[in-house]
Amino acid sequence: AVFALAKTASKLFAGGRNGDISVFERWSKEERKARAFKLRGLGSGVKEVKEGVQNEVIEIAKNAKSWEAVATLSGHTARVEALQVVSDCIVSASGDGTFRVWGIKDSICRKVIHAHSDAVTSLALWTLEDG
Repeated sequence: AVFALAKTASKLFAGGRNGDISVFERWSKEERKARAFKLRGLGSGVKEVKEGVQNEVIEIAKNAKSWEAVATLSGHTARVEALQVVSDCIVSASGDGTFRVWGIKDSICRKVIHAHSDAVTSLALWTLEDG
C-alpha cells in the first residue's frame, strides 16, 4: 500500500507500509515510442515501416505505461507517512520518528533526523527562496 506521494517533472516517489520509497521515472515520448517498436519486434533502427504497422505501433506507444521503477530508497523502519520535494532533495517522514533527506539524482540518504519518539505524520518544508 502507498501512504505518501511526491512528484517532480520526471520522477514519482511512493512511500510504502514497509518503510521503503519506490522511485519511478517518466519515459519521454521518444522512449515510449522506441519501447513500443521493440515490443513489436521491429527494433529502434528500422527506417521504413508499412503505414498500417506504424499506426499500430504508435497506438501501443500512446497506451504504454509511462512510468518505470528505477530505485528503492530504504532506511525507514516503519511506514512512510509523508514525502515532499524540496530543491534537489526528497524529504521523507516516517512512523519510526525520523525524517530522511534523499538526493533526487543519486537516491542516496544525505541526512537522518531523529525528530520524535513517536511517528512523524506530516511535513511542511520550504526553501529560503520561498521566504
